[in-house]
Amino acid sequence: ACKSASNSAGNPDPQHWDFLLDFAGGAPLKAMNLAAEGFYELSTELDRDLRALVDGQGDGRGDPIAVAERWSKLEPEICLDWLIRQVQSLIKTNTGATDAETCATHLQNPSRPLHLSRLFSYLDQIQRVRGLLGRPVNMQLAFEALLIPWCHRLELLPELTG
Repeated sequence: ACKSASNSAGNPDPQHWDFLLDFAGGAPLKAMNLAAEGFYELSTELDRDLRALVDGQGDGRGDPIAVAERWSKLEPEICLDWLIRQVQSLIKTNTGATDAETCATHLQNPSRPLHLSRLFSYLDQIQRVRGLLGRPVNMQLAFEALLIPWCHRLELLPELTG
């Protein structure tokens, strides 16, 4: 079971504060709101789902359609922002711009690394879906389109050239 991101006084748990503050772009009040809304626990669930897709787990979490259905019932902006952060983290790791230990390295397989151009292509796809928020969009289908490529380690995405 996940620990709550807030203590009894409503302050973010110190062990989660760096994560929440980073996700909030350094804004402490936004980080506190994320903690109060249970974002750390949600992030843990999203991470577990994405990892299962990459690993091909057969426990229902590795099914992109089931995951998309779960995510479509959540706040789409938060899920998309979380996914953007994961991909940005992988891009930073692949370019050596950040310490690999602080990133979404569990999504990487050293024997089959994610190609940088595919990560940028995928980031563009997420941004396009995020741009549709507020419009009448079937979010389950949008999440399916974003999650299915993870079952193939993004290898089916086109590589950006030039």
